[in-house]
Amino acid sequence: MVAVAVVSFLPADTKHALHTRGRFHSWGHFLIFSVVGYIAAGIARSPRARVLFFIGCLVFGFGIELAEHIVYQSGLEWKDVIVDAVGAGFGTVLALVTAPKTAD
Repeated sequence: MVAVAVVSFLPADTKHALHTRGRFHSWGHFLIFSVVGYIAAGIARSPRARVLFFIGCLVFGFGIELAEHIVYQSGLEWKDVIVDAVGAGFGTVLALVTAPKTAD
């Protein structure tokens, strides 16, 4: 998550060199937030914690986009917010269906 925040606020020329724009931009958002959602759901030990971590992922994604909007005086990128949310949801669900079954 720290890496996402750092990359989000790199200077424009550095972001350009990293190819953070273009046709794979949305896929990058989806992949990153899928990984974050997967890890968050994987470390959670209760259903309540999973829900809270998922909500945290949503807030983090929106917060990054809102901060970029404020810092760079640009439009709020709602598409990125939605793709971040879908990625976090996908990662969370993937973690839930691949988690080893435990005996209670």
